[in-house]
Amino acid sequence: MQLTHPPQTHCGAFIDPLIEAPVLLLLLDLVLLKPGVFLHLLFNRASAPLDAGGGVGAGAGGAAGTAEPQPAHLPYRARVRHDLAVLGAATLAADAPAGFADTAARVLLTLVATALELAAQHAATLALALAILYARGWWPRAAGEATRDGRQRSFVPELVPLVLLYTALFPLLLQLALSIWYAPPSVLPERVVAALPSAVAEGIKAAEDSVLAAWSGANRVWAGTRLLGGMSAGFGLRVLLPTRPWETTSIVIFGWVAAFLVSQWLQALLPGLG
Repeated sequence: MQLTHPPQTHCGAFIDPLIEAPVLLLLLDLVLLKPGVFLHLLFNRASAPLDAGGGVGAGAGGAAGTAEPQPAHLPYRARVRHDLAVLGAATLAADAPAGFADTAARVLLTLVATALELAAQHAATLALALAILYARGWWPRAAGEATRDGRQRSFVPELVPLVLLYTALFPLLLQLALSIWYAPPSVLPERVVAALPSAVAEGIKAAEDSVLAAWSGANRVWAGTRLLGGMSAGFGLRVLLPTRPWETTSIVIFGWVAAFLVSQWLQALLPGLG
């Protein structure tokens, strides 16, 4: 059978099977680190699905499809910033531990310190990533320059920290699940324990000692989830950026170093915070 038309290598149509996928499937794909879910969440989320007439809605970045953007959808960059704010607040709430006996001022200081560490990590990661992209001539793209792929056409700097937040979801959920076995050692305030009978107070003290022994393994849980988060972040950045493996690893480590330096500075400034 002879074809009447040559095969098309680029039809220009908008195709993303995850547009109509439920949220649970997107979450599972994100946990499994499937490349397609990163491209969907970063570029195509909230785009219009295929309509009954065979037409397609415009892509989130306005890069794909021929139809006009849906007026009900946020502009692409505004949506990215909205996702950054929501995921950043969720990450901050999950990543800032607070004991039951802590005062409100201490909880507030812990939240501020965690926010500074998170901001330092994301700022350093973004700075090095943009520097590498600039050296490669990949970003910023000059007006009228031919794009090398769809990522370059729709890339905005805010996507780099957004990748880090998406890839941090699973490690944070894992850390919260494991924290059930690593409860804070001081559950009751000292004044409450002092008011109890001596036999009850001694029993509580023995229970707290056993919990304290288990608490010593929490650092291993924290280190393990951070290592998993770093591996996930590296994979997500490899999907987003045209970087070599060693460049992606350097970007992730650079962010870790920045967060560590800010943490050490805060502990020196506020010794009772750590």
